[in-house]
Amino acid sequence: GGVLTLAASAPAGSTQTATYSICQSPANTPCSATVAVTITVPSAIAAVADAATLSPGGTLNLLANDSLNGTPPLSSQVAVTFNTASAFLTQTGGILTLAAGAPAGSSQTGTYSICQSPANTPCSGPVNITITVPNAITAVADAATVSPGGTLNLLANDSLNGTPPLSAQVTVTFNTASAFLSQSGGV
Repeated sequence: GGVLTLAASAPAGSTQTATYSICQSPANTPCSATVAVTITVPSAIAAVADAATLSPGGTLNLLANDSLNGTPPLSSQVAVTFNTASAFLTQTGGILTLAAGAPAGSSQTGTYSICQSPANTPCSGPVNITITVPNAITAVADAATVSPGGTLNLLANDSLNGTPPLSAQVTVTFNTASAFLSQSGGV
């Protein structure tokens, strides 16, 4: 003896206790008083990369897929270290917010790590965050007078990220019961 071994199956974040005494060999006398030994098993902590599509003003709980001793941590249990070059991403208490002015069709990125509070140890390694901002697309109703054989550009008053889309940038789904109307490439 004299060497204590902690089983590999000991629960992360737990405290294990025992007592022991020592006696002189080979007679087992004299002996010490019984003393306590307390083993603290380190917490298991992991941050997991996040990828999501968020509209401007949207939020994402970064901690939802992370773990502290096998369960998602509460914001009160961890400190989040957040890094980004994006002016459109902010983080408070594990909640990521995409600013209202984030450009449609863009990708906003950053990294974060988590540490168990209040000691700020153990810590996860840094993981990536990738936020895709969806394209802003709007179709506007059309009404026009068109001579037989004439055309109407259906896309002229529509918008893709603030400008009229080209027919190559969108798919037009056209439905009509009229035998006199057909559609091709937005025109």
